[in-house]
Amino acid sequence: DDVIIVPGQCKSAINTGFEDLYFGSWKQYEQNNINWLLNQGETDSYETGPHVDVTLGTDEGYYVYIETSPPTKPGDKAILVSEFIDPVAQGSSSCFALWYFMYGDDVGELSVWLNDTVTGMRVLKNITGEQGFFWFPLYLSIDNANEFRIAIQGVVSLLEN
Repeated sequence: DDVIIVPGQCKSAINTGFEDLYFGSWKQYEQNNINWLLNQGETDSYETGPHVDVTLGTDEGYYVYIETSPPTKPGDKAILVSEFIDPVAQGSSSCFALWYFMYGDDVGELSVWLNDTVTGMRVLKNITGEQGFFWFPLYLSIDNANEFRIAIQGVVSLLEN
């Protein structure tokens, strides 16, 4: 639902949402099989996804999600990437925070990656499979000396239901 990168420790992270109806500085990765979708209220798929967002806690709020029901195929990926972040401007550490909701038959995987301009990509967090009908917070402290960006990847389940 909400994603943000802020200077400092994760304990004091402030989340912002998609209430402005666009992805902000986040971009769809050009080689996606599928895209992240902006949504309000329930998803189109029966018995999947949230009924409300986290920011407003109502069906008037917005969030992003990937559709994992057909016609998507097992293994299809959607990736959002942040702008590049200068660690000097951010201070000694940054906090990445998001809320996630992983419910439904074809839920696969949610991964958060760090793309360091010197050392390359590395996984910061990987969550697999259905997690229940709840929004869960995820806070990740990032200590990185080089310029970096964050990628959020959603993958359709590899298991056929």
